[in-house]
Amino acid sequence: MKRKLLLIVLFSINIVLPCFSQNTIKSTAITIYNQGIGIVNEVRNYDIPKGLSVLNVIDIPSLIEPSSVHIKFNGEVIEQNYQYDLVSMTSLLYKYIDQTITLTNKEKSYSGKLLSINDNNI
Repeated sequence: MKRKLLLIVLFSINIVLPCFSQNTIKSTAITIYNQGIGIVNEVRNYDIPKGLSVLNVIDIPSLIEPSSVHIKFNGEVIEQNYQYDLVSMTSLLYKYIDQTITLTNKEKSYSGKLLSINDNNI
């Protein structure tokens, strides 16, 4: 079933171009203001199966204002999250603070609750 996903995105003009990499974009409109801010209105088509689904949109600019993203389609959005910068070890580990993790080296595995992280030191 085809669903339309409307993303209205506010972000700085110097990062407008990276958001055009996905081939599911149906239409794009850009408004640029003198203050160096731009509004991008994109309509994208996704095939979303009936029932509970998770949709990951991976080509969103890093400096986007997360509160400016709006999803509209014929259905119900139960939860909408913006998670960025999972690339570095530190940023990935921050997402697991207060959770049980397992560290494995060549000789042994260690499991425990991650209490804090400081510059890749656990």
